[in-house]
Amino acid sequence: MKTDRASELVREDLLVGLKHAFTSLQEPAILDNGLTNGARVAVQWEWQCSHTGLFQGLKPKGRNLVIRGITIVDDGEKEGEPTFSRYIDWSSVMEQLGMFANFRPTVETDAVALEALEKARKQDAERAQVAASRPPRRKKRAAPKKTVVRKKAAPAKKRTAVKRTTAAKKTTAVKKRAAAKKAPPTKKKTAAKKTTAKSKTAVKKKAAVKKRATRTARR
Repeated sequence: MKTDRASELVREDLLVGLKHAFTSLQEPAILDNGLTNGARVAVQWEWQCSHTGLFQGLKPKGRNLVIRGITIVDDGEKEGEPTFSRYIDWSSVMEQLGMFANFRPTVETDAVALEALEKARKQDAERAQVAASRPPRRKKRAAPKKTVVRKKAAPAKKRTAVKRTTAAKKTTAVKKRAAAKKAPPTKKKTAAKKTTAKSKTAVKKKAAVKKRATRTARR
Protein backbone atom coordinates (compact mmCIF):
# COMPACT_ATOMS: atom_id res chain seq x y z
CA MET A 1 0.00 0.00 0.00
CA LYS A 2 1.21 3.50 -0.82
CA THR A 3 1.86 5.87 2.05
CA ASP A 4 -0.28 8.70 0.57
CA ARG A 5 -3.27 6.37 0.29
CA ALA A 6 -2.75 5.20 3.88
CA SER A 7 -2.65 8.78 5.20
CA GLU A 8 -5.93 9.63 3.37
CA LEU A 9 -7.61 6.55 4.87
CA VAL A 10 -6.42 7.54 8.37
CA ARG A 11 -7.88 11.05 7.98
CA GLU A 12 -11.25 9.65 6.90
CA ASP A 13 -11.22 7.11 9.75
CA LEU A 14 -10.63 9.82 12.36
CA LEU A 15 -13.28 12.21 11.08
CA VAL A 16 -15.93 9.48 10.78
CA GLY A 17 -15.09 7.59 13.99
CA LEU A 18 -14.91 10.58 16.38
CA LYS A 19 -17.40 12.99 14.84
CA HIS A 20 -20.04 12.14 17.49
CA ALA A 21 -17.87 13.71 20.25
CA PHE A 22 -15.42 16.06 18.55
CA THR A 23 -15.59 18.62 15.74
CA SER A 24 -12.54 19.30 13.63
CA LEU A 25 -10.74 22.62 13.90
CA GLN A 26 -8.12 21.55 11.36
CA GLU A 27 -7.63 18.51 9.19
CA PRO A 28 -5.65 15.69 10.87
CA ALA A 29 -1.97 16.33 10.30
CA ILE A 30 0.24 13.41 9.23
CA LEU A 31 3.48 13.54 11.18
CA ASP A 32 5.14 10.40 9.83
CA ASN A 33 4.15 7.64 7.41
CA GLY A 34 7.49 6.22 6.37
CA LEU A 35 7.32 2.96 8.32
CA THR A 36 5.95 0.24 6.02
CA ASN A 37 6.53 -3.35 4.96
CA GLY A 38 4.63 -3.15 1.70
CA ALA A 39 1.24 -4.43 2.90
CA ARG A 40 1.04 -2.40 6.13
CA VAL A 41 1.79 1.24 6.79
CA ALA A 42 2.20 2.89 10.21
CA VAL A 43 0.88 6.46 10.18
CA GLN A 44 1.60 8.89 13.05
CA TRP A 45 -0.98 11.68 13.19
CA GLU A 46 -2.19 14.68 15.22
CA TRP A 47 -5.68 16.22 15.23
CA GLN A 48 -6.82 19.57 16.60
CA CYS A 49 -10.52 19.51 17.57
CA SER A 50 -13.06 20.71 20.15
CA HIS A 51 -15.21 18.70 22.55
CA THR A 52 -18.81 19.20 21.37
CA GLY A 53 -20.51 15.85 22.10
CA LEU A 54 -20.88 13.21 24.82
CA PHE A 55 -17.63 11.28 25.28
CA GLN A 56 -17.17 8.49 27.86
CA GLY A 57 -19.94 9.97 30.01
CA LEU A 58 -18.42 13.49 29.90
CA LYS A 59 -20.77 16.24 28.80
CA PRO A 60 -19.43 18.64 26.16
CA LYS A 61 -17.87 21.88 27.40
CA GLY A 62 -16.38 23.16 24.14
CA ARG A 63 -12.76 22.67 25.15
CA ASN A 64 -10.13 22.68 22.43
CA LEU A 65 -7.67 19.83 22.52
CA VAL A 66 -5.13 17.90 20.48
CA ILE A 67 -5.47 14.14 19.96
CA ARG A 68 -2.36 12.17 19.02
CA GLY A 69 -1.91 8.60 17.94
CA ILE A 70 -0.61 6.00 15.53
CA THR A 71 -2.74 3.96 13.11
CA ILE A 72 -1.50 0.86 11.30
CA VAL A 73 -3.29 0.44 7.99
CA ASP A 74 -3.48 -2.97 6.31
CA ASP A 75 -4.31 -2.91 2.59
CA GLY A 76 -6.66 -5.87 3.04
CA GLU A 77 -5.73 -7.89 -0.03
CA LYS A 78 -7.43 -11.00 1.41
CA GLU A 79 -10.68 -9.37 2.62
CA GLY A 80 -10.84 -6.61 -0.03
CA GLU A 81 -11.13 -3.68 2.46
CA PRO A 82 -8.38 -2.05 4.52
CA THR A 83 -8.28 -2.64 8.28
CA PHE A 84 -7.11 -0.24 10.98
CA SER A 85 -5.24 -0.85 14.22
CA ARG A 86 -5.49 2.34 16.29
CA TYR A 87 -3.21 3.38 19.18
CA ILE A 88 -4.45 6.67 20.64
CA ASP A 89 -3.05 8.60 23.61
CA TRP A 90 -6.34 8.65 25.56
CA SER A 91 -4.63 9.64 28.82
CA SER A 92 -3.65 13.02 27.38
CA VAL A 93 -7.18 13.41 25.97
CA MET A 94 -8.75 12.83 29.39
CA GLU A 95 -6.24 15.17 31.01
CA GLN A 96 -7.08 17.92 28.50
CA LEU A 97 -10.78 17.37 29.27
CA GLY A 98 -10.13 18.01 32.97
CA MET A 99 -9.96 14.44 34.31
CA PHE A 100 -6.21 14.64 35.16
CA ALA A 101 -5.65 10.98 34.32
CA ASN A 102 -2.24 9.50 33.63
CA PHE A 103 -2.10 5.93 32.33
CA ARG A 104 1.55 6.10 31.25
CA PRO A 105 3.84 4.98 34.11
CA THR A 106 7.46 5.96 33.72
CA VAL A 107 10.44 3.60 33.97
CA GLU A 108 11.42 5.06 37.35
CA THR A 109 8.00 4.42 38.88
CA ASP A 110 8.06 0.88 37.50
CA ALA A 111 11.46 0.24 39.12
CA VAL A 112 10.31 1.62 42.47
CA ALA A 113 7.18 -0.54 42.35
CA LEU A 114 9.24 -3.64 41.59
CA GLU A 115 11.58 -2.94 44.52
CA ALA A 116 8.61 -2.51 46.85
CA LEU A 117 7.12 -5.80 45.66
CA GLU A 118 10.40 -7.65 46.24
CA LYS A 119 10.68 -6.24 49.78
CA ALA A 120 7.12 -7.24 50.57
CA ARG A 121 7.73 -10.78 49.29
CA LYS A 122 10.89 -11.14 51.41
CA GLN A 123 9.07 -9.93 54.50
CA ASP A 124 6.21 -12.37 53.90
CA ALA A 125 8.69 -15.26 53.48
CA GLU A 126 10.50 -14.36 56.73
CA ARG A 127 7.24 -14.16 58.65
CA ALA A 128 6.17 -17.55 57.31
CA GLN A 129 9.46 -19.11 58.45
CA VAL A 130 9.14 -17.64 61.95
CA ALA A 131 5.55 -18.83 62.24
CA ALA A 132 6.53 -22.37 61.14
CA SER A 133 9.38 -22.58 63.69
CA ARG A 134 7.14 -21.71 66.62
CA PRO A 135 5.29 -24.53 68.44
CA PRO A 136 1.54 -24.56 68.04
CA ARG A 137 -0.33 -22.63 70.66
CA ARG A 138 -2.80 -24.36 72.92
CA LYS A 139 -6.30 -23.21 72.61
CA LYS A 140 -7.64 -21.55 75.73
CA ARG A 141 -10.75 -23.01 77.19
CA ALA A 142 -13.60 -20.64 77.28
CA ALA A 143 -14.55 -19.65 80.82
CA PRO A 144 -18.04 -20.69 81.89
CA LYS A 145 -20.54 -17.95 81.82
CA LYS A 146 -21.56 -16.65 85.23
CA THR A 147 -25.24 -16.55 85.96
CA VAL A 148 -26.09 -13.21 87.42
CA VAL A 149 -28.95 -13.27 89.95
CA ARG A 150 -30.57 -9.92 90.26
CA LYS A 151 -31.84 -8.98 93.70
CA LYS A 152 -35.23 -7.43 94.03
CA ALA A 153 -35.10 -3.84 95.06
CA ALA A 154 -36.39 -3.12 98.55
CA PRO A 155 -39.58 -1.04 98.63
CA ALA A 156 -39.21 2.57 99.60
CA LYS A 157 -40.23 3.72 103.09
CA LYS A 158 -42.77 6.17 101.80
CA ARG A 159 -44.61 3.56 99.80
CA THR A 160 -44.77 1.16 102.76
CA ALA A 161 -46.11 3.92 105.02
CA VAL A 162 -48.84 4.78 102.53
CA LYS A 163 -49.80 1.13 102.20
CA ARG A 164 -50.04 0.79 105.98
CA THR A 165 -52.30 3.82 106.32
CA THR A 166 -54.61 2.61 103.54
CA ALA A 167 -54.81 -0.84 105.12
CA ALA A 168 -55.58 0.64 108.55
CA LYS A 169 -58.34 2.78 107.06
CA LYS A 170 -59.90 -0.23 105.39
CA THR A 171 -59.85 -2.28 108.60
CA THR A 172 -61.41 0.54 110.64
CA ALA A 173 -64.19 0.98 108.07
CA VAL A 174 -64.93 -2.76 108.11
CA LYS A 175 -64.99 -2.79 111.88
CA LYS A 176 -67.39 0.16 111.99
CA ARG A 177 -69.79 -1.57 109.60
CA ALA A 178 -69.77 -4.77 111.67
CA ALA A 179 -70.35 -2.86 114.92
CA ALA A 180 -73.22 -0.94 113.36
CA LYS A 181 -74.93 -4.19 112.38
CA LYS A 182 -74.56 -5.73 115.86
CA ALA A 183 -75.46 -2.58 117.90
CA PRO A 184 -79.06 -2.24 119.35
CA PRO A 185 -81.42 0.30 117.76
CA THR A 186 -81.32 3.80 119.17
CA LYS A 187 -84.17 5.62 121.02
CA LYS A 188 -85.25 7.60 117.96
CA LYS A 189 -85.77 4.44 115.95
CA THR A 190 -87.83 2.77 118.79
CA ALA A 191 -90.02 5.88 119.17
CA ALA A 192 -90.72 5.92 115.46
CA LYS A 193 -91.68 2.26 115.54
CA LYS A 194 -94.08 2.88 118.47
CA THR A 195 -95.82 5.74 116.68
CA THR A 196 -96.28 3.65 113.59
CA ALA A 197 -97.79 0.81 115.69
CA LYS A 198 -100.23 3.19 117.47
CA SER A 199 -101.35 4.69 114.17
CA LYS A 200 -102.04 1.24 112.78
CA THR A 201 -104.17 0.24 115.85
CA ALA A 202 -106.12 3.53 115.63
CA VAL A 203 -106.90 2.91 111.99
CA LYS A 204 -108.10 -0.60 112.79
CA LYS A 205 -110.40 0.68 115.58
CA LYS A 206 -111.94 3.28 113.30
CA ALA A 207 -112.60 0.64 110.64
CA ALA A 208 -114.31 -1.63 113.24
CA VAL A 209 -116.55 1.24 114.46
CA LYS A 210 -117.63 1.97 110.88
CA LYS A 211 -118.54 -1.66 110.28
CA ARG A 212 -120.69 -1.76 113.44
CA ALA A 213 -122.43 1.42 112.48
CA THR A 214 -123.31 0.07 109.05
CA ARG A 215 -124.64 -3.18 110.51
CA THR A 216 -126.94 -1.38 112.97
CA ALA A 217 -128.22 0.89 110.25
CA ARG A 218 -129.18 -2.10 108.07
CA ARG A 219 -131.16 -3.68 110.92
